[in-house]
Amino acid sequence: MSPPTIVAALAIGAGLFDGVPPTVSAGWSVVLRPGPEPFGLAGDDAIFDAERRELYVHPTARGHPEDLRRAAIAALFYAQDAEYAWSEDPRWRANNAWRGFFSTALAPLPHAANRAREGYVAPRGRDSPRWDFATHAAAFFAPTRKERCRGLSQARFFADTFALAYDPAERCPEFGRWARLDRVGAVEVALAAPTTTTIGSMFGHLFFRVVPVGEDGPHALVESRTFSFVADTHFASRDDPLYVFKGIFGGYRARMVETTFLETYRLYVVDEDRDIVRFRLRLTEDERERLFERVFTVLRAFATDYYFFGQNCASLLVELVNGALLPDRRVHHPGALGKGPTTALDGLVFARAHDGGPLAVRVEDTFASFLGVAREAAVRRRRAEAALEERLGTDAPFTRLHAASPSLRAEGYRALSEVLRDVDDPAVAELVDASVRIETALSARDNRDREEADLEARRAGQRALLRRLIARLPARMDAVAPEHTEALARALGDDVMSSLSDRCRRTIFQPDGDVAGVANDGRPTTSQRH
Repeated sequence: MSPPTIVAALAIGAGLFDGVPPTVSAGWSVVLRPGPEPFGLAGDDAIFDAERRELYVHPTARGHPEDLRRAAIAALFYAQDAEYAWSEDPRWRANNAWRGFFSTALAPLPHAANRAREGYVAPRGRDSPRWDFATHAAAFFAPTRKERCRGLSQARFFADTFALAYDPAERCPEFGRWARLDRVGAVEVALAAPTTTTIGSMFGHLFFRVVPVGEDGPHALVESRTFSFVADTHFASRDDPLYVFKGIFGGYRARMVETTFLETYRLYVVDEDRDIVRFRLRLTEDERERLFERVFTVLRAFATDYYFFGQNCASLLVELVNGALLPDRRVHHPGALGKGPTTALDGLVFARAHDGGPLAVRVEDTFASFLGVAREAAVRRRRAEAALEERLGTDAPFTRLHAASPSLRAEGYRALSEVLRDVDDPAVAELVDASVRIETALSARDNRDREEADLEARRAGQRALLRRLIARLPARMDAVAPEHTEALARALGDDVMSSLSDRCRRTIFQPDGDVAGVANDGRPTTSQRH
């Protein structure tokens, strides 16, 4: 059997394309050409003949026969896409966030917003949606072990397009263990209320919350998970004068993170005094599974440039939801001056669910911050005080309750308890309840301030230790053996190494620009932190 015949049998035979329309699998021949080529394919115009019926494949550098099969599959789908335009389907383009002309003012040319190398089967997949589609076709029909879990969203597209049987948990057992769909009661979109701490949080923060079955059970909060897109700023908002500039013009990378809801609750409700407002998504079981497939894929193979006003936690979340919906029910995310969380919620509420009702419905049970509860309690306490002042004929017993000093407030409560001991009035219970909520909020704030002060003290100690360490370094770093400088870089990490003097950095940074502990191809080793 000749090499071209072998390749044709590997690529098209053995029921490889069961369920695919006959026009895709019939009438093709595959020709093996000499010379290694990346992914087994040459340039765009050297993959097939003028009729797109004869496919040209090449061996790869490693010379594995399976590479020829994958190359033939990619060439077949690349050629057929010219007629069927599968790669132009919005559902496909959403996987790696392909943008068209002038989709954003800061990036007007066509491009894939996904910057993660893991999102592509081969470097050529970055060239166009068509190449992205063709290379992923090879990964779907002839996947490596890693590819079975890396592109579930893309695999779903192939299964839907060609009416193939598909079970994500069977293709990737890790997905089944991670998703735990049988224990998912609902999926919510939650909004952490706006705050003026940083410009990035002035409009709020939008994220997914997975509500477990039996939400009222004792382990509900522990089992609940959250997923959100965040800008990887490395805490630059506190000390980087270019923070705002970078945030507006895409200087940070956005990625999705998974955390427990307790961690999210602690961050927004406790640490930042922000309420969390909830909207439940009305998804079918199939839509929910597709959403989890997309989240699973994004967590492992998606990163993009972050823009405060155009490509942010809200716009990326809406794109994710749209990936689980039919094209005619996609969420419209308006925004003349920017796409923010509130306009995203508008789009989710006005979008239609499978039964014609709203896609997102407000959940009345808001996770209120201590500060929010305290503000509401302060209003109730003022009303209770006014009622009691009228009854007692004086406001003296309440003055110290509003003091800044905890000790003065404690004295005020003790004195007030004597005054109100025999007063039978509903306003007393209202005052006590409101005061407890106010003091709880003040106590939480004081605890947070102490924790922050302790953390800053530890940071100051680390900086002092770093200064002493630098002072003790040899005067001539080039006299230190290379393996020792590499070990130093690995031990101290990037942040510390960037603080060292030029004499140290000249040794750590090699002449070709590579950093000790970083592979020449750009892959990070253990010395790089993420």
